[in-house]
Amino acid sequence: MPSLPPNRRSFPKIRRARLGQRLKRAHLLFEASVLEELIEREPSNDEHLFQLGQAYTQLRSYKKGLDIDKKLVVRDPDHPTY
Repeated sequence: MPSLPPNRRSFPKIRRARLGQRLKRAHLLFEASVLEELIEREPSNDEHLFQLGQAYTQLRSYKKGLDIDKKLVVRDPDHPTY
């Protein structure tokens, strides 16, 4: 089994996992902020609204995600995804 480089050997697995979780959360927060800005510019864009709802859900902001889902259903009640 090949040995890890010195900088990877001294970095425990648990810390790498936590770092990965923090990076994913930071990415989702950035994505949500970009989508919020896009929705301000184009409020009728359902795709951006849907993606923002998904980001909120992944961030565990369930109320915000549910509120967006409700808006989407009102806009297009026959859409199979909403």
